[in-house]
Amino acid sequence: MSKLLYRIIRGDCLEVLPTLPDASIDAVITDPPMMLSSGAVIKRAPHHKYRARSDIVVDFGDWDRFRSPDEFLAFTERWVAECCRVLRPGGAFVSYFPKRYVSYLCDMLEQRGFKTRDILVHCLSNPAPQARKVKFMQGTLFIVWATKGGAKHTFNWQLGEHLNYIITPICQGKERRRWRHPTQKPLKAIEWLVAYLTKPFDTVLDPFLGSGTTMEACQRLHRSCIGIEKDPHWCEVAKQRCFGKKFLDIEVEYRFEGV
Repeated sequence: MSKLLYRIIRGDCLEVLPTLPDASIDAVITDPPMMLSSGAVIKRAPHHKYRARSDIVVDFGDWDRFRSPDEFLAFTERWVAECCRVLRPGGAFVSYFPKRYVSYLCDMLEQRGFKTRDILVHCLSNPAPQARKVKFMQGTLFIVWATKGGAKHTFNWQLGEHLNYIITPICQGKERRRWRHPTQKPLKAIEWLVAYLTKPFDTVLDPFLGSGTTMEACQRLHRSCIGIEKDPHWCEVAKQRCFGKKFLDIEVEYRFEGV
């Protein structure tokens, strides 16, 4: 009988990734720090005279702050290099990434023997409004999909033809209220990636697990998952969210490892 393993490791991915064996992972699916935090505060006018709308603060936390683009790209290259090492031949590397730097990430991967398969697009049906009225609303997120050479890659075409984009709202409603991570992605979008780009019982790695969306998507689709997260709070959130799920006729193991 095949076995599923869900493993949350509390620690910095730059320290944890080197401990994973070579070619031990089938796919990396992640939403990493992207240097989007600027600290800017956008003042919003009152919605009506009885209730004001909250200001928008563009600051996700220390983990998303970098002193310069060079520092950000150097950090990215370190974790990407380790992910390339642990992926098996034919394995998929799938990562959200800021549109300005997508080409840099593609170059990092191609220099390590990967092939860029596509730049997928996550379209937001309800993007944040442009309160300052000086540019277009930002309704697209970009996802780099590349595969490691040496073996055939996975693409589950039998699920049906699908455009290279998906349209969802920003994570909201009950899903948003329960976990409330500042950059939380909708489960529907991550399930789309897991479903098409991995096989049942594959092992998926997310080196920036956050509130555990990737792990929950893997659980729903019967993939194993290893998640790394350095913030103790989000480790506990992911543990509460994902551990204790019930499966029929499948042996499951859960591990929570503090570092």
